[in-house]
Amino acid sequence: MPYQLISDGNKYWNNKQYREALKSLQAAIDLFDKQHKQIVPLLMNMRILYNRVGNQEERLQYDNKKLEYYLVNGPATNAAPCYHGVAGYYLIKGAYNLAITNYLKGAELFRLYNPHYYANSISVVGNTYAVWGNIEKANQYTKYIIPIARKLNDPNSLSAAYYSLSQIAYAKHNYAEALKQNNLDLTTQNIGASQRLATTLAFRADIYLKMGQPSRAFPILERVRKMADSAALNTVNALGN
Repeated sequence: MPYQLISDGNKYWNNKQYREALKSLQAAIDLFDKQHKQIVPLLMNMRILYNRVGNQEERLQYDNKKLEYYLVNGPATNAAPCYHGVAGYYLIKGAYNLAITNYLKGAELFRLYNPHYYANSISVVGNTYAVWGNIEKANQYTKYIIPIARKLNDPNSLSAAYYSLSQIAYAKHNYAEALKQNNLDLTTQNIGASQRLATTLAFRADIYLKMGQPSRAFPILERVRKMADSAALNTVNALGN
């Protein structure tokens, strides 16, 4: 039954019936919980669906409820995506200290479950510090995770790390270095349209504008606009929320 519910949820998701998809996947999670199954990837999808639905308060309530359940009943690794979801809520709200605290709690559990999830979580911590304006901490976490992500051959974590370094350089008004890190970010990504690619390109255009090169910025912005129109992308600064 839970697998059938996942199949139904995926169909709803593909048809952009996000509320129905949410109900189906939550029902699947409840059934798996009765068997104490480890379902980290499924739980990670909850934050994406809640973002599609657009109800952040409901998202926080759900993640906190599940977090409390897994911390008491296990498996403990299922708490990691719940911490990540709570962190994403606070990131959207601009409560960066609370976001980072929860990202780090989730990262420690991800370390036990999957090194790729761990690397991505630490990259997001670095990015969050960069958005917050704490350049020293952003630099510390980002430089820490880059060799780990390289060893894992993890392009997503590397992309997030280079994005953070680009933001750090941008905040220091070192636009040449910001462009260099932005180039490294782009080399780690697939060439197909994605929200991350659109966000990286939009930031690249912003760098060119700061460098006084609007002739380079405007074609990129036009490309991002076309990507957003064709793929319903939402270009945002924060990654992993």
